[in-house]
Amino acid sequence: MSRENRKRLILVICTHFHSDRSNKTEKIWMQTMAGLHVASMIDCDKYSVKLYHESYHGPYNTQKIDNADNVYLTGLQKDFDRMRQLSYFFRRQGTLVVAGGNICTLFPEFATEFFDVVSVGGVECTLQVMKDFESGSLQTIYRSPQTQASDYIVKYELLSDNGIYSSAHFIEASRGCNFKCDFCVIPAEGAKHTTYRTTTVAKTIERAVQSSPLFSFQRHFPLVFFIDNNFSNNISYLKELCVYLKNSRSVKG
Repeated sequence: MSRENRKRLILVICTHFHSDRSNKTEKIWMQTMAGLHVASMIDCDKYSVKLYHESYHGPYNTQKIDNADNVYLTGLQKDFDRMRQLSYFFRRQGTLVVAGGNICTLFPEFATEFFDVVSVGGVECTLQVMKDFESGSLQTIYRSPQTQASDYIVKYELLSDNGIYSSAHFIEASRGCNFKCDFCVIPAEGAKHTTYRTTTVAKTIERAVQSSPLFSFQRHFPLVFFIDNNFSNNISYLKELCVYLKNSRSVKG
């Protein structure tokens, strides 16, 4: 199918290099979630969304690059060099590269040396990036405070659609943290604790369960694993969420 006739492809890559720089995989589920949240911001009715996770799938093959309209790269501090490598190959073939993550948030001007568009803060930047991409009015840096969490539902079906499976459902009920530990990057990012609506978390869990294979442990005995930076930062919210979990028929553990 020609580029003009097909649904445009948006590629989201969770970049990763093993600590010993070898070509092998390791299942780091929390990192998978970063790319999933970015991908969930993209309209799947208008675009074909592909999620690639280097920890799960192995290093992305730069000799067989996808013919994507744009690619989103995300990674931890130690993965920034890998993001730069992938950006080189994609930009060389004319693909628009959007990058986010810790280094991009802390040093956005520096990051513009390697990427076409830099996302600072929350994944909500993706909404404005896609809007401007469609109108042909892209900026170089986009900012979305991590304290302004939007009311979106994570598209967990994108995991199984792209061959990614886990034994539990990884859920984010809040982001950020109010502690200021000197070993943590969150205070430097200004990512104070922010909660999603309890109804949003409930819908997210339901979608995660319903997106599981029909005859699977994840579907019939759902285990929920919260990956919040600080799950108990807001006690009143924690109590409200626990009431839902206690009464939920979907959650078994």
